[in-house]
Amino acid sequence: MQEMRLPKEPELPLKGGGGGGIYDGMENRVARLEVLVDVTRDDLKDIKSDLKLVVDKINQLPSKSDLNTWKWQWVATAIAVVTLTVGGITGGLALIASQAN
Repeated sequence: MQEMRLPKEPELPLKGGGGGGIYDGMENRVARLEVLVDVTRDDLKDIKSDLKLVVDKINQLPSKSDLNTWKWQWVATAIAVVTLTVGGITGGLALIASQAN
């Protein structure tokens, strides 16, 4: 994000009322306010685009149900691997035993 700093302007006191007086420095203050509003709008645009990026990244993360599903898939795969390994060892030993007799 780009940060824009405006130079400080001296504070000009307003003249008190009195029915017909003018306010010194009022146009300068309004012009400065307009610049600050424009800078604020630009900053808000930057914040909105950054927020959109964060929300997009959050939406790409797996949900709790995704993680739970993956956990059960890994458990089922591990059980299948253990079963095949034990079955293979048991079958192999049974085959060796039958050949030895």
